[in-house]
Amino acid sequence: MKIKTVTRKGWVRVLSGKEFISHRACDDFDGVMALFYLERVREPLVKWMGGQEVVIADDDYYWMQFGPREKNYWLTVMYNRERRIVQWYFDVTLRNELDSPEGPRFYDLYLDVAVTQEGRYFLLDEDELLAAYRSGEFGRDVYDAAYQTAYDIIRSLSGREDELYRYTEAHFREVLLEAGWR
Repeated sequence: MKIKTVTRKGWVRVLSGKEFISHRACDDFDGVMALFYLERVREPLVKWMGGQEVVIADDDYYWMQFGPREKNYWLTVMYNRERRIVQWYFDVTLRNELDSPEGPRFYDLYLDVAVTQEGRYFLLDEDELLAAYRSGEFGRDVYDAAYQTAYDIIRSLSGREDELYRYTEAHFREVLLEAGWR
């Protein structure tokens, strides 16, 4: 199982940038929010989704992460240089450790849900989840729980993409201000 930390230090793609991490407990969120400014990257990160190239990391992009307490996902929102949302990306997790001595981190179960600005949903890396299950990395209960979490994310957001946009956009603006970034 991959253990991913909220910090992006050591990400070789990023030549220069900055990050800000905020622990939050408010009406609509309890957990960690992190903002990454990718000032310069070695090369753009491009993914194919639905027959289209989607640039998710490039010069002057932002990544906003939401690590909720007691949920089984970690959300990353990718913003382009015009600060427009490119996509929402949910890592399905076994658990999130927000108070770890190594910094906030999550146990990635490989399965991901991507949501485009147009409201298209993609279930990603099913092959990685299956390979981990078949290798004995975890049992059938964890495998099934990963799919259940992914389907719950899709069901809860389907038709409510405008709410997701407003929610993440509001927190993005708040964290930009809290970080003292323009």
